Amino acid sequence: MKKLILVTLLLVFIMIPFTIGGTVLAEEEGKLYYYTKDEIPAFANPDDTNAIFYIPATYAYQFNSEVTGKDVISISYNGIDCYIKKERHNSNHVIKLDWQGNYFYTINFDITSSDSTINIYVDNTVTESNPCSPASVTINKVYSYHKIDNTYYFYINYKYGSFPEDDGYIKVSDTSLSGFTSASVPQNPHYVEETKPETPEEGNPSGDNPDGIVEPTNNLERYILIAVIAVLCVVIVVLVFLPNKNRKSN
Repeated sequence: MKKLILVTLLLVFIMIPFTIGGTVLAEEEGKLYYYTKDEIPAFANPDDTNAIFYIPATYAYQFNSEVTGKDVISISYNGIDCYIKKERHNSNHVIKLDWQGNYFYTINFDITSSDSTINIYVDNTVTESNPCSPASVTINKVYSYHKIDNTYYFYINYKYGSFPEDDGYIKVSDTSLSGFTSASVPQNPHYVEETKPETPEEGNPSGDNPDGIVEPTNNLERYILIAVIAVLCVVIVVLVFLPNKNRKSN
């Protein structure tokens, strides 16, 4: 019975490092956030040339995956799955692993147009629109901003009257943020506090690490735990097999 208990403990100790490692990886997977050093255009499809919105400088997006055969990567920003150019990703980021802060810029406004109707544009070219009564428009979410020829729009999810919810664009001049531009976006307060500059050891300047990936910071604790468990395993093995050797010698 004693030997059975010791063997069970040995198996438990052996499994602990794998369980811990798996948990950490599960938490980190899909949570690679990249700070933008400059404003970045985002696209709805890999081959698109017209942006659907812009990600402001010093804020962050979630990296999803590479796109095979394309010069873009798949990302998420403020609930939108989209794409950015790979060259912008490589040159305009500092990585932060498992960051739980609000990485996107939050925009809130009221519709303040005095006109009887306003235009909600149906696509990112802002050429086709739906005339709407301001009083019947409900803004559910503001994803980000968009601009064409220095005219700014907000990319929104909205509901008009009894029609289903939809995504569209509203002119900044029709809102309470009529003077909004990309220059008016404040710097993300986490950008300086939570970002380390890239170095040859932890970044891209040497070209050895093109994604600038910084290893998780809990590796040291994990190694120490594994070493302690290894020592305990050795002790258990000795306790299990040493009495048998003594009896054989007697």
